[in-house]
Amino acid sequence: MNERLYIRRNDQKMQLGCKKKLTLKFVDDPMIFFSEKDFHWIFCHYLIEVDKNFFEAYETGYTDNSGNRIFRNIVLHQEYGVGENIRIDVVILDPSRFKEVDKFDIKKSHESEEKKKFLDPLIALEFKTRKGFGNTTKSLEKCLEDDCEKLLERGGREKWMLIYYTDKPVKAKAESSSYKSRLKAKNSIASLRKAFNVCLSNKKYSSINFLCVVYSPNEDGYNFLGKWKNENTDANLQSKWTNEYLPYKDKEKLKRRIDEFFVKKTR
Repeated sequence: MNERLYIRRNDQKMQLGCKKKLTLKFVDDPMIFFSEKDFHWIFCHYLIEVDKNFFEAYETGYTDNSGNRIFRNIVLHQEYGVGENIRIDVVILDPSRFKEVDKFDIKKSHESEEKKKFLDPLIALEFKTRKGFGNTTKSLEKCLEDDCEKLLERGGREKWMLIYYTDKPVKAKAESSSYKSRLKAKNSIASLRKAFNVCLSNKKYSSINFLCVVYSPNEDGYNFLGKWKNENTDANLQSKWTNEYLPYKDKEKLKRRIDEFFVKKTR
Protein backbone atom coordinates (compact mmCIF):
# COMPACT_ATOMS: atom_id res chain seq x y z
CA MET A 1 0.00 0.00 0.00
CA ASN A 2 1.37 3.45 -0.86
CA GLU A 3 1.86 6.50 1.36
CA ARG A 4 -1.70 7.68 0.94
CA LEU A 5 -2.63 5.29 3.80
CA TYR A 6 -4.75 7.03 6.45
CA ILE A 7 -3.96 10.48 5.09
CA ARG A 8 -6.46 10.74 2.26
CA ARG A 9 -9.77 12.42 3.05
CA ASN A 10 -11.62 9.17 2.32
CA ASP A 11 -9.60 7.46 5.06
CA GLN A 12 -10.52 10.26 7.45
CA LYS A 13 -14.16 9.66 6.66
CA MET A 14 -13.74 5.98 7.38
CA GLN A 15 -12.11 6.62 10.76
CA LEU A 16 -14.69 9.21 11.70
CA GLY A 17 -17.41 6.76 10.73
CA CYS A 18 -15.96 4.26 13.20
CA LYS A 19 -15.90 6.89 15.96
CA LYS A 20 -19.52 7.69 15.21
CA LYS A 21 -20.44 4.00 15.22
CA LEU A 22 -18.73 3.54 18.59
CA THR A 23 -20.52 6.57 20.03
CA LEU A 24 -23.93 5.43 18.80
CA LYS A 25 -23.26 1.95 20.20
CA PHE A 26 -22.56 3.51 23.58
CA VAL A 27 -25.85 5.39 23.43
CA ASP A 28 -27.74 2.21 22.49
CA ASP A 29 -26.00 -0.23 24.83
CA PRO A 30 -23.97 1.53 27.55
CA MET A 31 -23.82 -1.64 29.67
CA ILE A 32 -21.63 -3.36 27.03
CA PHE A 33 -18.75 -1.06 27.91
CA PHE A 34 -17.71 -2.54 31.22
CA SER A 35 -14.27 -0.94 31.13
CA GLU A 36 -12.19 1.44 29.05
CA LYS A 37 -10.58 -1.52 27.30
CA ASP A 38 -13.98 -2.39 25.80
CA PHE A 39 -13.96 0.95 24.00
CA HIS A 40 -10.46 0.22 22.71
CA TRP A 41 -11.14 -3.20 21.22
CA ILE A 42 -14.60 -2.37 19.85
CA PHE A 43 -13.24 0.73 18.09
CA CYS A 44 -10.34 -1.29 16.64
CA HIS A 45 -12.81 -3.98 15.57
CA TYR A 46 -14.84 -1.38 13.67
CA LEU A 47 -11.71 -0.11 11.91
CA ILE A 48 -10.60 -3.58 10.79
CA GLU A 49 -14.17 -4.42 9.81
CA VAL A 50 -14.24 -1.61 7.23
CA ASP A 51 -10.60 -1.80 6.12
CA LYS A 52 -8.62 -5.04 6.46
CA ASN A 53 -5.41 -3.08 5.74
CA PHE A 54 -5.37 -2.08 9.41
CA PHE A 55 -4.36 -5.69 10.10
CA GLU A 56 -1.88 -5.96 7.25
CA ALA A 57 1.75 -6.53 8.32
CA TYR A 58 4.48 -4.30 6.84
CA GLU A 59 8.24 -4.85 6.89
CA THR A 60 10.29 -2.87 9.42
CA GLY A 61 14.03 -2.20 9.60
CA TYR A 62 14.47 -4.80 12.35
CA THR A 63 16.01 -8.20 11.58
CA ASP A 64 17.21 -11.22 13.57
CA ASN A 65 20.90 -11.83 14.30
CA SER A 66 21.46 -13.51 10.96
CA GLY A 67 19.85 -10.65 9.08
CA ASN A 68 17.75 -13.12 7.14
CA ARG A 69 14.46 -12.59 8.92
CA ILE A 70 12.80 -9.18 8.59
CA PHE A 71 10.25 -8.51 11.30
CA ARG A 72 6.92 -6.96 10.36
CA ASN A 73 4.40 -4.77 12.18
CA ILE A 74 0.86 -3.46 11.79
CA VAL A 75 -0.32 0.13 11.94
CA LEU A 76 -2.98 -0.29 14.65
CA HIS A 77 -1.96 -0.64 18.32
CA GLN A 78 -3.47 -0.35 21.78
CA GLU A 79 -1.59 0.88 24.86
CA TYR A 80 1.20 2.11 22.60
CA GLY A 81 4.35 3.02 24.52
CA VAL A 82 6.06 6.29 23.61
CA GLY A 83 8.77 6.35 26.31
CA GLU A 84 9.09 7.55 29.89
CA ASN A 85 6.33 5.12 31.00
CA ILE A 86 3.83 6.96 28.82
CA ARG A 87 1.23 5.00 26.85
CA ILE A 88 -1.44 6.13 24.40
CA ASP A 89 -4.69 4.16 24.36
CA VAL A 90 -5.04 3.61 20.59
CA VAL A 91 -2.73 4.72 17.78
CA ILE A 92 -2.50 4.44 14.00
CA LEU A 93 1.07 4.42 12.70
CA ASP A 94 2.47 5.38 9.30
CA PRO A 95 3.76 2.21 7.57
CA SER A 96 5.94 4.27 5.24
CA ARG A 97 8.15 4.99 8.28
CA PHE A 98 8.48 1.39 9.48
CA LYS A 99 11.91 1.06 7.86
CA GLU A 100 13.19 3.60 10.41
CA VAL A 101 12.45 1.10 13.18
CA ASP A 102 15.43 -1.14 13.97
CA LYS A 103 14.51 -2.34 17.46
CA PHE A 104 11.90 -4.89 18.49
CA ASP A 105 9.85 -2.44 20.59
CA ILE A 106 9.22 -0.11 17.60
CA LYS A 107 12.17 2.15 18.40
CA LYS A 108 14.91 3.88 16.39
CA SER A 109 18.34 3.21 17.85
CA HIS A 110 20.04 6.09 16.02
CA GLU A 111 18.11 8.73 17.99
CA SER A 112 19.89 10.00 21.10
CA GLU A 113 16.91 11.66 22.78
CA GLU A 114 14.72 9.05 24.47
CA LYS A 115 11.33 10.31 23.33
CA LYS A 116 12.53 10.57 19.71
CA LYS A 117 13.43 6.87 19.68
CA PHE A 118 9.76 5.95 19.40
CA LEU A 119 7.83 6.10 16.15
CA ASP A 120 5.33 8.93 16.40
CA PRO A 121 1.74 7.93 15.60
CA LEU A 122 -0.18 9.49 12.75
CA ILE A 123 -3.34 9.42 14.84
CA ALA A 124 -3.61 9.10 18.62
CA LEU A 125 -6.73 8.52 20.68
CA GLU A 126 -7.20 8.74 24.43
CA PHE A 127 -10.37 7.35 26.02
CA LYS A 128 -11.85 8.24 29.39
CA THR A 129 -14.71 6.53 31.25
CA ARG A 130 -16.37 6.83 34.65
CA LYS A 131 -14.25 3.96 35.98
CA GLY A 132 -11.14 5.54 34.56
CA PHE A 133 -11.82 8.71 36.50
CA GLY A 134 -12.92 6.82 39.61
CA ASN A 135 -9.73 4.77 39.98
CA THR A 136 -7.56 7.79 40.71
CA THR A 137 -7.23 10.31 43.51
CA LYS A 138 -6.66 13.09 40.99
CA SER A 139 -9.42 15.52 40.14
CA LEU A 140 -11.33 15.10 36.90
CA GLU A 141 -9.75 18.27 35.59
CA LYS A 142 -6.25 17.03 36.39
CA CYS A 143 -6.97 13.65 34.72
CA LEU A 144 -8.08 15.35 31.51
CA GLU A 145 -5.21 17.81 31.56
CA ASP A 146 -2.67 14.99 31.99
CA ASP A 147 -4.06 13.16 28.97
CA CYS A 148 -4.16 16.37 26.94
CA GLU A 149 -0.50 17.02 27.75
CA LYS A 150 0.33 13.45 26.69
CA LEU A 151 -1.46 13.97 23.36
CA LEU A 152 0.26 17.32 22.78
CA GLU A 153 3.73 15.92 23.36
CA ARG A 154 3.40 12.47 21.76
CA GLY A 155 0.13 12.46 19.84
CA GLY A 156 1.24 12.94 16.25
CA ARG A 157 -0.68 14.65 13.45
CA GLU A 158 -4.24 14.04 14.68
CA LYS A 159 -5.19 13.88 18.35
CA TRP A 160 -8.46 12.77 19.95
CA MET A 161 -9.87 12.87 23.46
CA LEU A 162 -12.98 10.66 23.64
CA ILE A 163 -14.98 10.64 26.87
CA TYR A 164 -17.84 8.22 27.50
CA TYR A 165 -19.36 8.60 30.95
CA THR A 166 -22.32 6.85 32.55
CA ASP A 167 -23.63 6.23 36.05
CA LYS A 168 -25.86 3.39 37.24
CA PRO A 169 -29.65 3.75 37.20
CA VAL A 170 -30.86 4.20 40.79
CA LYS A 171 -34.43 4.01 42.06
CA ALA A 172 -34.46 4.75 45.75
CA LYS A 173 -36.06 6.88 48.42
CA ALA A 174 -34.33 9.87 49.93
CA GLU A 175 -31.84 9.25 52.77
CA SER A 176 -31.05 5.71 51.58
CA SER A 177 -27.51 4.73 50.63
CA SER A 178 -28.61 4.37 46.99
CA TYR A 179 -30.02 7.87 47.03
CA LYS A 180 -26.72 9.21 48.37
CA SER A 181 -24.90 7.35 45.58
CA ARG A 182 -27.24 8.99 43.12
CA LEU A 183 -26.36 12.44 44.44
CA LYS A 184 -22.67 11.58 44.32
CA ALA A 185 -23.02 10.55 40.66
CA LYS A 186 -24.84 13.79 39.87
CA ASN A 187 -22.04 15.80 41.47
CA SER A 188 -19.43 13.79 39.53
CA ILE A 189 -21.13 14.58 36.23
CA ALA A 190 -21.26 18.26 37.14
CA SER A 191 -17.53 18.10 37.88
CA LEU A 192 -16.92 16.39 34.55
CA ARG A 193 -18.76 19.11 32.66
CA LYS A 194 -16.69 21.74 34.41
CA ALA A 195 -13.41 19.92 33.74
CA PHE A 196 -14.35 19.31 30.12
CA ASN A 197 -15.17 22.97 29.53
CA VAL A 198 -11.89 24.02 31.14
CA CYS A 199 -10.00 21.90 28.61
CA LEU A 200 -12.15 23.14 25.74
CA SER A 201 -11.44 26.76 26.58
CA ASN A 202 -7.68 26.26 26.92
CA LYS A 203 -6.05 27.49 23.70
CA LYS A 204 -3.07 25.29 24.48
CA TYR A 205 -5.21 22.28 23.58
CA SER A 206 -6.56 23.73 20.34
CA SER A 207 -4.99 20.93 18.25
CA ILE A 208 -6.96 18.25 20.12
CA ASN A 209 -10.37 17.03 18.96
CA PHE A 210 -12.76 16.51 21.86
CA LEU A 211 -15.90 14.42 22.11
CA CYS A 212 -17.87 13.67 25.27
CA VAL A 213 -21.12 11.75 25.75
CA VAL A 214 -22.65 11.50 29.20
CA TYR A 215 -25.42 9.05 29.99
CA SER A 216 -27.11 9.82 33.29
CA PRO A 217 -30.33 7.78 33.63
CA ASN A 218 -31.04 9.22 37.07
CA GLU A 219 -31.11 12.94 36.45
CA ASP A 220 -29.99 14.39 33.17
CA GLY A 221 -30.79 11.88 30.47
CA TYR A 222 -28.21 12.08 27.69
CA ASN A 223 -25.75 14.90 27.23
CA PHE A 224 -23.50 15.58 24.29
CA LEU A 225 -20.49 17.86 24.30
CA GLY A 226 -18.02 18.33 21.49
CA LYS A 227 -15.28 20.45 20.05
CA TRP A 228 -13.76 19.78 16.67
CA LYS A 229 -10.97 21.54 14.83
CA ASN A 230 -12.03 22.86 11.45
CA GLU A 231 -9.47 21.17 9.19
CA ASN A 232 -9.88 23.78 6.44
CA THR A 233 -8.69 26.69 8.56
CA ASP A 234 -5.63 27.77 10.46
CA ALA A 235 -5.53 26.20 13.93
CA ASN A 236 -4.96 29.65 15.42
CA LEU A 237 -8.34 30.91 14.26
CA GLN A 238 -10.27 30.07 17.39
CA SER A 239 -13.49 31.49 15.97
CA LYS A 240 -13.56 28.61 13.51
CA TRP A 241 -13.96 26.03 16.24
CA THR A 242 -17.20 24.59 17.54
CA ASN A 243 -18.08 24.30 21.20
CA GLU A 244 -21.37 22.53 21.66
CA TYR A 245 -23.33 21.46 24.69
CA LEU A 246 -26.58 19.70 23.88
CA PRO A 247 -28.69 18.16 26.64
CA TYR A 248 -31.24 15.58 25.52
CA LYS A 249 -33.52 13.19 27.36
CA ASP A 250 -34.64 11.65 24.09
CA LYS A 251 -32.16 8.99 22.94
CA GLU A 252 -33.19 9.22 19.31
CA LYS A 253 -32.69 12.99 19.24
CA LEU A 254 -29.23 12.54 20.66
CA LYS A 255 -28.38 9.89 18.05
CA ARG A 256 -29.53 12.21 15.27
CA ARG A 257 -27.44 15.03 16.71
CA ILE A 258 -24.35 12.81 16.89
CA ASP A 259 -24.96 11.72 13.31
CA GLU A 260 -25.26 15.35 12.17
CA PHE A 261 -22.10 16.24 14.07
CA PHE A 262 -19.99 13.60 12.33
CA VAL A 263 -21.56 14.12 8.89
CA LYS A 264 -20.92 17.85 9.08
CA LYS A 265 -17.25 17.27 9.78
CA THR A 266 -16.68 14.84 6.90
CA ARG A 267 -18.12 16.89 4.03
